[in-house]
Amino acid sequence: MKTTDKRLEQRIMDSATSFIFQKGVRGWSMDQLAATAGLAKNTLYKMVSSKEDLVEKVIVEYVQGIQSKMVAIIDNEPDYLTALDRMAEHFSEVVGGPHINILQEVFMDYPSIEETVYRHRDELTVRIIRFLEEGINKGILRSDLEPGLIFQMLQALVLYFARSTSEGPELRGKLKLAFKCLINGVRAQQSL
Repeated sequence: MKTTDKRLEQRIMDSATSFIFQKGVRGWSMDQLAATAGLAKNTLYKMVSSKEDLVEKVIVEYVQGIQSKMVAIIDNEPDYLTALDRMAEHFSEVVGGPHINILQEVFMDYPSIEETVYRHRDELTVRIIRFLEEGINKGILRSDLEPGLIFQMLQALVLYFARSTSEGPELRGKLKLAFKCLINGVRAQQSL
């Protein structure tokens, strides 16, 4: 965004976020956004260079919010197994939540946004792999498994269920159960 007027910028972001997550990427125009935000279209374009730029900013903020919650769990939960359970719960809510289809639509329409999101995801991947390594070092997780492999198994579950025909509470329930099974499978025998 080009502006330094924070209130106006926030109004635009709030309106764009609402449009994106309620109507998808194609379900609204910059004219509609300008009207909803109470701006003339030319004023909007003085503040936002393009619809793609705005969609990217909204999606990156959304993904960073998900990541912040995950990092907070890793950093603040004193009990390792509780942290694992809370992380699985959070992943289930995200993948089974209403916004997963919007993300897929954004990535189809704007591949460059997917690349940006993946760069942010890579930062989180490193944190999660370190967290899994910590569990192995503490004897909580199986020592015969590599942290990267455990993470790949988690990713495989997410990808599988994100592409399934299930949705909403049914999808979240299946994903929670799958995560629980995986977590129990990677736990060291003495921590069972």
